[in-house]
Amino acid sequence: MGKIVFEIAVYLVAIITLTWGGNLFCRFVLHLSGVRAVPDQKADEQSPDPAAAAKAGRFIGSIERILILLGLAANSWEMLVAVIALKTVGRYQELDKQIRAEYFLLGSLASILWAVFVGLVLLLYDRTIGLHILESIFAAAPTELSVHLRP
Repeated sequence: MGKIVFEIAVYLVAIITLTWGGNLFCRFVLHLSGVRAVPDQKADEQSPDPAAAAKAGRFIGSIERILILLGLAANSWEMLVAVIALKTVGRYQELDKQIRAEYFLLGSLASILWAVFVGLVLLLYDRTIGLHILESIFAAAPTELSVHLRP
């Protein structure tokens, strides 16, 4: 029973490291680069509060990193491509301004790098020492799907 509690704690720490640690890592990379977010030039009532926008950005980044982890666990690099495509579509209009584009690109690449690093470490742990949770969840799915798709 103690081993299972320890293993679950390890997976929870990994998820916290992936999400909150990823936010800190992205902030660190952006700070080192010296690139700052440029506030929107429009000062109308409909423009979002900068603090709320930053909070939403951190939340979206956490979800992106979880999706990348799930894609890595499922051995589906397409998930990484989908996350990048959704980010680009969502920020397409802002990419016209060079400073915003640099901020977006640096933050995105740092987030993806963090997600892949933490994800691979977690998968290595899961497959060698851990409970094989991720391996067992995602190993059965493609086999079952391929059986149903055969003519």
